[in-house]
Amino acid sequence: MAFESAAGRGAAPAPPESKRIIRTLTAPLEQRWLPVLARQLPDWVTPDMLTVSGVLTSILIGALYGYSGKLPALLWVINALLIVHWYADSLDGTLARVRHIERPRYGFFLDHAADAITTLCVCLGLGLSPLMDLRIAVGLVIVYYLMMIQVLLRAYTLREFKISYGRFGPTELRLILILANIIVWTQLTWFTNARLTTVLKIPIHLMDVLAIAAGLAMLFTFIGTFTRTLRRLAVLEPPGRHHSDSA
Repeated sequence: MAFESAAGRGAAPAPPESKRIIRTLTAPLEQRWLPVLARQLPDWVTPDMLTVSGVLTSILIGALYGYSGKLPALLWVINALLIVHWYADSLDGTLARVRHIERPRYGFFLDHAADAITTLCVCLGLGLSPLMDLRIAVGLVIVYYLMMIQVLLRAYTLREFKISYGRFGPTELRLILILANIIVWTQLTWFTNARLTTVLKIPIHLMDVLAIAAGLAMLFTFIGTFTRTLRRLAVLEPPGRHHSDSA
């Protein structure tokens, strides 16, 4: 869900020689308290263990979403797991930095591979549930992957690793999803279904609306960032000029 690669990582590891840019709403609090939480972890806990725990938690979240339509109480379990996921996902990189055991390339690769798996699991879990149309869920995954590819390309070409857009990152999105789960639980408990309306005989749910809004926001951000980045690169490397590092 466009959850990953932003401040929820406790400042995700940037590619070597790249400048990390984080401007989310919760970033100041996370940057202050995540190192404190990391120092409280026992010695046997490793960054890799936290990363794996986050991925396993995302798989469980996706599976529980698939059954949440029949058992609305699972939405509260999912909310608890979202907090667990934030904890594991935020502290893996922070723990490595606190202990001075950073592995920049290894951490960068593993971190973003985990992000991709997490987004796929959660979105498909929602898409296979009665809470969201599968086509919308798949579209959200595709747009997220486009954004991820662009972030990585910018990190390589501009040496800028911008991992937040519009003051929103994965922590903010988790909070929105937790609130949406509570609203959907209320709908399922009191009104027996989570449908908001019907358009062309297609039921529209709250999760559909949120996914469409997030997808459109990411798509417009992708287009705008792509255009600005291309213009910037054109200035840095004007046509007709030899560049020793060009392909």
